[in-house]
Amino acid sequence: MSWFGWWNLIYIVPGAFGVALAFVAAFGLDEGSSDTDGEPEVEGAISLIGVGRVPLLTWLTMLCIFYGFLGVAANLLLGVRDASNLGLIASAALASAVGSLVLTALFSRLIGRLFPSQESYAGSFASLVGQSGRVVLLISPTEGFAQVRDSFGNLQEVRYRSIEGSPLTKNQSIIVADVVVARSLCLVLATTTDPSDV
Repeated sequence: MSWFGWWNLIYIVPGAFGVALAFVAAFGLDEGSSDTDGEPEVEGAISLIGVGRVPLLTWLTMLCIFYGFLGVAANLLLGVRDASNLGLIASAALASAVGSLVLTALFSRLIGRLFPSQESYAGSFASLVGQSGRVVLLISPTEGFAQVRDSFGNLQEVRYRSIEGSPLTKNQSIIVADVVVARSLCLVLATTTDPSDV
């Protein structure tokens, strides 16, 4: 069996591409999105094969790796040795295409359940509006730094100013009423919530 015959290269090249994509994702270059904005019918159809359940680069990586592995395995199992077995080559291609789509869909669903569809990294600064926190450092009676939980529950330290102009104290509970994105400043209101709840 020739590994470099075209009947094997049609699986080895996509498989190698999938491995390369896995390395790209492992080193943090994957900025892919799982969004599939479009017509509901199209979204439903592509959701069946796992698109939209994981980032697109992750989906493509799995598809290429499964296609490459299943294609070479099918060639080995069917005994494809050269280009004269066109019927066996077509059968192996069909089996690897269908099998890779099924496996990619199954693994996408599994990964989608294990990991959230949104990354729980720090959200945008503007998303802090309405979130609660507590004063940790006073610069002046009305300004300082506070720790605020974002919409993902991550604790962020932000600069604040009292929107009412009233003095705040260390460990005072606050709620973010507005933000000045250009200055990375939260405009806050004092609350009576227990600081240990924040």
